[in-house]
Amino acid sequence: MKVDYRNPNDRLLFPRYNELALFLMSISFILVFFAYDELQTILDKFFVDRFDLRLFLLLVIFVLGMLLSLYHVFTERRKNDFEKRVMLVFAVFVNAFSGIAAGIHILTDAFDILSADASYIKLVVDSILMLFPIWNMANGVLLLILLRLDIIGEQNITDENATRFQVLLGSLILLLVFLFCYTILKLHWTITFSICVASAADVSGIVQGPFSGSQSD
Repeated sequence: MKVDYRNPNDRLLFPRYNELALFLMSISFILVFFAYDELQTILDKFFVDRFDLRLFLLLVIFVLGMLLSLYHVFTERRKNDFEKRVMLVFAVFVNAFSGIAAGIHILTDAFDILSADASYIKLVVDSILMLFPIWNMANGVLLLILLRLDIIGEQNITDENATRFQVLLGSLILLLVFLFCYTILKLHWTITFSICVASAADVSGIVQGPFSGSQSD
């Protein structure tokens, strides 16, 4: 299947990740993991309390992908196909998990509101807003399907390098986004995680636009 990244529809359906975006996704997970006890509890139940070899192998791949994403942003060494595959698995699962988890949380709250006494206008507005988490969940499932069918692969991890300044600036922006969600808005961990992961690609694009000093591996 030939993908034309000049086509906005192809860019939407078949995302590409550069190393700065992957680095910021890794930072997003680390920030949320250490800031929210709920995420730690969920991971303990899945990977500690009920040990499963397949889940353990998935965790190993996830952690390895995250470590590679943290490592490659500070080196100009070329990524091999194995590393790109592992980093892609990490990116897909981070996006899928954050989107699906946030979608489930928002839909649960929305159904609670819809089941309570509310005005007709509020019911209509809340019903429309439910489309957004449904889209997030659908997008997360789509990424998993594309990965499973090998429609996306190593070619979806670019060889674009990030400069130290871009890494510092991108990290600072992401940290401000996280602190705003966590300390000021006091959002649920699923929403904070989803916002940070979604912001990673946007922040990467913003930072590497006017400050494009990166080279190809």
